[in-house]
Amino acid sequence: MKNIKIALICCVIVFLSACQPDGNKKYINVGMVDGWAEGVAMTYVAKAVLEEMDYHLVIQRATPDMILASMNNGDTDLYMDVWLPLTHGSKIAKFPNLVDIGTSYAHAKMV
Repeated sequence: MKNIKIALICCVIVFLSACQPDGNKKYINVGMVDGWAEGVAMTYVAKAVLEEMDYHLVIQRATPDMILASMNNGDTDLYMDVWLPLTHGSKIAKFPNLVDIGTSYAHAKMV
């Protein structure tokens, strides 16, 4: 768990400079698909870690397509449940403004 927390912090810290401060808190809008256990877990781990760093995460529940479109428009800052290259590769290709900030697990398999 400690290694996952460290990897998550490293991946997300790069992205944080784009977030706008509001008073003492810095807000991050995070997309999440309800029912996708690994994405829900990663989102809430990120929430716990980043709130310790004085960030406030606003979780936006939606479908993957809606989250990606929202990210492409700049309304959502982070989505941590994209499976590349196969599962979501064709969806990602439609949105030129998305930036990959890292991989949390490179050897996942769909069964």
